Amino acid sequence: MRRSRSRSTSRRLAALLVFGSLGPAAPALAQACCAGGAALTPARLELHEDAAVGIESHALFATGSFSPPGGYVPNPAGSSEIDLEEDLVGSVRFFDRGQVSLLVPYLATDRVVRGQGAFGSGIGDVNLGARWDFLEAGESLHIPGIAVLAGVSTPTGRPPEAATPPLLADATGIGAWQLTGGVALEQTFGHHLVLDLSGLVSQRLPRHVDGIVSDLGLQLFAIAGAAWAFDAGQAIALSVVYTGEQNAVVNGQPVPQSGRGETTAALSGMLPLGDDWRLGVAVLDELQISGLGSNLPAGYGFTLTVLWIWA
Repeated sequence: MRRSRSRSTSRRLAALLVFGSLGPAAPALAQACCAGGAALTPARLELHEDAAVGIESHALFATGSFSPPGGYVPNPAGSSEIDLEEDLVGSVRFFDRGQVSLLVPYLATDRVVRGQGAFGSGIGDVNLGARWDFLEAGESLHIPGIAVLAGVSTPTGRPPEAATPPLLADATGIGAWQLTGGVALEQTFGHHLVLDLSGLVSQRLPRHVDGIVSDLGLQLFAIAGAAWAFDAGQAIALSVVYTGEQNAVVNGQPVPQSGRGETTAALSGMLPLGDDWRLGVAVLDELQISGLGSNLPAGYGFTLTVLWIWA
């Protein structure tokens, strides 16, 4: 029932990297490239924008969890969890084809296990990401846009060993540096459709706690998204993210059945509010279907984003 801060940190870092800025596209394809990308994630800079800063609000309601073999089990009676998050986000473009993005999260958890409740909050692990587009979406009719991704998550949150037992509701970080890299492919079709397919690999550095050396497993991300941009500037998007994680290693020995995984689907929309503001809304479902996850809680939630833009 305890939500993994390792998982939430990884998801934030992956989204920050994959849905970063694009460089200039062909003029006829610019609208789909801009609005479609912003629908997949509102913090993305559009083609004419130089920087953005804003707030993202997240709420996630756990309905159950996945067992080590992958079976989905609903919450037992008297158990629940609500995860809230406020993120300060910012993005800056450099050399047209690049973008650097920063995300500073504040996390809060309300957790009840068999009638015993706890609430905790605090700053989470700060994420820094960069993206460089070698070939831009729409630049070629036959070859998709190709971008390289890199990022780091810093251990600024409260690690599990420093949290309050027994429910650890005030744990807000994983206590380790996390390094991520990957490749994103994106292409525009006509003036409205954007397709994105990305893959990332993420590794947390070893942790030393009370004489024990632990390594969280290598993480793999597969992300697919499709967005449709309307003539008036609004856009909607559907995305699916699969996260898989290998078994953890403690003192040099793999821990059997400790690997984790989940599959999340999200429907999102973007609405421009004049020239300087943008509103994004998304609903998501961590698919509660046996075989689509392992060793993680699952539920549903939503995200609301407001951005202030400099062009």
